[in-house]
Amino acid sequence: MEKLSVFILICWHFAFFWRFYRNPNLMATSELLSNFFPQWLWAGRQWKSLNTPFRDRIYYLFPACIPFLSTFYPISALSSLLGAFLCEKRAFKLYSYMILLHYLLGSVLALHMLTQWFPVNVGLLGAISLNYNAYNIKIYTPCFAYTSCWIMGILLPFPYGALCFGMAILGGYWPILTVSLPVMLYNLSACWGALIGLPQLIPFLWYWPRSIRSKRKPDSRWGRMPWKRYFVNLRFPENGVHYPELAFGVGICLPLALYHFCFQHFGGWAIFTIVGVLGASGLFVIDRIPSRFNYLTSFSLIMASLFAIRGTISVVPMIILQCFLLWKWRYQYPHFPFAQWWKRKVELSIFTGKNWPNNTGYMKEEHHQDYFGGFALVENYHE
Repeated sequence: MEKLSVFILICWHFAFFWRFYRNPNLMATSELLSNFFPQWLWAGRQWKSLNTPFRDRIYYLFPACIPFLSTFYPISALSSLLGAFLCEKRAFKLYSYMILLHYLLGSVLALHMLTQWFPVNVGLLGAISLNYNAYNIKIYTPCFAYTSCWIMGILLPFPYGALCFGMAILGGYWPILTVSLPVMLYNLSACWGALIGLPQLIPFLWYWPRSIRSKRKPDSRWGRMPWKRYFVNLRFPENGVHYPELAFGVGICLPLALYHFCFQHFGGWAIFTIVGVLGASGLFVIDRIPSRFNYLTSFSLIMASLFAIRGTISVVPMIILQCFLLWKWRYQYPHFPFAQWWKRKVELSIFTGKNWPNNTGYMKEEHHQDYFGGFALVENYHE
């Protein structure tokens, strides 16, 4: 039965992302093409030349110290080395497929994690919901896919849970890892995975005091999740400038979770859901974009929904309905207008500027400008 469930996950994955597998250029948008892919390819060229991609004079200066570049993440490093032997077109295809396949890996990890407590068919519903809910699809932010994928296994018994936690750290998207830390109360042994994450943690701790992020207090009024958006997004996720962080849709899991909270058991997952909702509204100022707490909200609601149907025999219709609901949203990705619609490179250069997508300089290994984003060095930052 479990092998059949893995086969279903494979089929679902390729059906959900089929248009991206058929045409990876649909992912050639936003920061994926202008930032992440050029830096990934540059890192691979450094590995190929037996150099280390830990420091550069192109854009980031200390890329190994910035978690979201995933310098120490093994899968990214090995794939970048392989990409260095390919032409840019084939390298981008490899990069795109590597990102997408993390959702398949995450669903398989989630299935194995969930079958510790649930029947396989309930675990299958959870694996699909955890990995393909509206907030979780951020294919233009590779580090999100890396970290989210491994979070799916942090509740596995030691040492597997620790391995997943360590890989999640190396993946580099720490905001969702931070907001999901309460989940680890169910498996404290996973904390040992921090030792695996030390290659990224140590450079970051050296860099942090020198970055603008350490000097600025987050503004909870910016990037909040308006209460009404939870109700609006139940109908159909709406686009908007900050839509990727405001995306919320767990399909059939929401009514199941509410039933669990109201009529079965109001416990840890209910508390985590409340923490997620309040955090996304800006009550807890621990991140510059409070709505990232939607990750914890979605995760907790889905887990609670599984307890609601743990003893139910007819789960298959629920799986079919959930797949239909998630399938409806598949054309929302990449999010617009956060990411522009895909165009040919010639059209994009006219639309976005002569240096795009080489504005970071990594494609041609030339300095255009200094990095002045959220993790910039203090001396390089400007409004």
